[in-house]
Amino acid sequence: MLKRKTLLAVLFMGLLVLIVIGCGRTQKPASQIYKNAESITVKGAPAPGKISVVKIKSTDLSQAELEDWYYNYAKPAIAEKKFNSCLIAYTDKENLGVTYQGTTLTKDTTINLSRQTVSADNAKCEGTVIVETDGGKYLKPLKFG
Repeated sequence: MLKRKTLLAVLFMGLLVLIVIGCGRTQKPASQIYKNAESITVKGAPAPGKISVVKIKSTDLSQAELEDWYYNYAKPAIAEKKFNSCLIAYTDKENLGVTYQGTTLTKDTTINLSRQTVSADNAKCEGTVIVETDGGKYLKPLKFG
């Protein structure tokens, strides 16, 4: 009887240790991709003003990185009128990226990025519209239908 209780206690402690170790693992923190953002001033039509551009490979843009960029950089920068638009330009996919212009966050959308023109073409409804969820804590694709 004592052996059985001891064995159960050892198994319970082992299980408890595994649970604690497993719960202690954390997700890799976002790398703050916006630290190297480029500010571009656009003059003339259609929308003069300052635009923030972050350049990154599309495969390096994780959900955590996107949420970090949106909540800690793009959303406050637009709200404080530091920029008219914030873009993430993919370096491995020509003319594609992420845009946020104060009302709509769109991923994998067509962008035109050059010294003469910087624009995000959301009018074509290309890409995936991203919305805030859980009281503004997370981002997820908007599903229609």
